[in-house]
Amino acid sequence: MFFLHLIAWLPVIPVSAQGKPDSGCPKLTKSAPSPTKPKNCPDPKTVPAVKGTLRDNECLIGGIMGGDFFNPCYAPNVGAGMGSILSGGKDGGGIGKAKQDWSGGSGPFNARYSTDPSLPLHTIYAPKVVVPGKKLPLLVWANGACATNGATFTNLLTELSSHGILIIATGSPKTPWGTPIPNYTSTLLSPTSSDKSRAIQLTEAIDWAFRGAAEGKYGSVDLDRVGAAGQSCGGVEAYSASVFEPRVRVVGIYNTGVVDPGRRWYLKEMKQGIGYFHGGEGDFSYDYIEQDFREIPATLPAIKLQLQAGHMGTYFEPQGGKFGKASVAFWKWQLQGDETSKALFFNKSSSLYADGWQIDTSHWKA
Repeated sequence: MFFLHLIAWLPVIPVSAQGKPDSGCPKLTKSAPSPTKPKNCPDPKTVPAVKGTLRDNECLIGGIMGGDFFNPCYAPNVGAGMGSILSGGKDGGGIGKAKQDWSGGSGPFNARYSTDPSLPLHTIYAPKVVVPGKKLPLLVWANGACATNGATFTNLLTELSSHGILIIATGSPKTPWGTPIPNYTSTLLSPTSSDKSRAIQLTEAIDWAFRGAAEGKYGSVDLDRVGAAGQSCGGVEAYSASVFEPRVRVVGIYNTGVVDPGRRWYLKEMKQGIGYFHGGEGDFSYDYIEQDFREIPATLPAIKLQLQAGHMGTYFEPQGGKFGKASVAFWKWQLQGDETSKALFFNKSSSLYADGWQIDTSHWKA
């Protein structure tokens, strides 16, 4: 059985922004990293910097900051995190607790997902009823495993959207809103599509919003408040779509980090504030996030949250569980300027700390 993150390493036909095979991209030849780390791997500190181009965002899984995902010397130890994927950790989580949630979220604007013919390879999460007189900030999202089903993280993204955020996820939904997915947990564990998204699809979503395509149908969009985020493989896509993108104000990195040591230098190029979320020591992305947090510029605003919930967190619990609650607070603070939400991160008596979150605010002045 292939799990979500492991699926992210499988080869696919490179696609263009329109989803068609693109012969201009280098052919991917390797299938998956060896389960055993080879002997005589180079010291990551000696690996030379790779000078990629933004073309990588169209051709590489993970994009310009993804790099050599297939190199078993760098790949995460997926096998070590299998147990946490199913059962989570002491603070909850795990796909074993997954439950489909069609409540529309806990926020004041009941939300749902839909598709738009002018953006067919994406899924749009928005309030069901256009919110009059209110500009909605924009969040573009890339799925775990770089999956192309934009409904994969429905519980989390619907919850966020219900608090007044327009969200565009990579990939069209495989089922209409409200349609139960048979064998839901098994579906999450074993995605059927071998196709993978590309970081350029996040840029494509931003371009679509900047053309005014969302106006009226989904409400008014605040183009001065744009975020990019993703989970696991999708988190690296969020990095890649943001590093040279001035329209993105803040980045959310969930359960991932820069794997290829030849591309770690791009962390020094990041200009946006970053929120890091991971599932603790049982999350096989743990070392990468911890390293990223240490290596980003000292002056870059960043905050790091960890909950002992494993690599898949609580995203698939109703309203995204504890990860949903923390994400609502983060994005309301960052994209809506909500001071009450901001205080949750700096007040150690807040509900986030009570939920078990360990929060490092050392990079972010209160």
